[in-house]
Amino acid sequence: METNSNNNNNSTNMEIIPNKRRILFGVDFSQCTAKALEYAFEHILRNEDKLIMMAVGKRSWSNTSDYFSLSGISPISVNNVFQGTKWQNQESSLKQEEINTKERALENMEDLVRIALKKCSCPKTIDCVFEYAWGDPGQILCEMANKKKADMLILGANGKTYMQGLILGSVSNYCLSHCNVPVIVIRQPQ
Repeated sequence: METNSNNNNNSTNMEIIPNKRRILFGVDFSQCTAKALEYAFEHILRNEDKLIMMAVGKRSWSNTSDYFSLSGISPISVNNVFQGTKWQNQESSLKQEEINTKERALENMEDLVRIALKKCSCPKTIDCVFEYAWGDPGQILCEMANKKKADMLILGANGKTYMQGLILGSVSNYCLSHCNVPVIVIRQPQ
């Protein structure tokens, strides 16, 4: 009996193309974040995944045109209100402080990834991007998950008790409740 080897072996001749995933990783620079990143490299991330490292800073000031333009308010009307020299000088120094904070955060995220990769037992090729934004961490992470079309969001748990999370708020609780993509919260072993 003859068989046509071309028809029977089509499935074995097909090249398997890995499914590249976009993974958003929330960073707060705590020890929990470092351990969660190590765990993610070891157990969750695959070759060719795109890792988007995202840190979010809270502004200590809010009367700037940048802040208002993000809120949907015209920056022109804000600039008309705050035209005084004293405000402009203060705003300029605060913006420079934020630029410095952002640069330090981006450098620290690169270091976190380098250290986690060194500790990983199986080397991986990961496309890694570092981002920084200002605002409420939970809201920003959920918005970025949608904007970046992330396949999942990974967070390290800071180990707040249930009551602390209720009183102080919890980024991981917020993301679990509001994010439109799967959220993985990696806890530290006690």
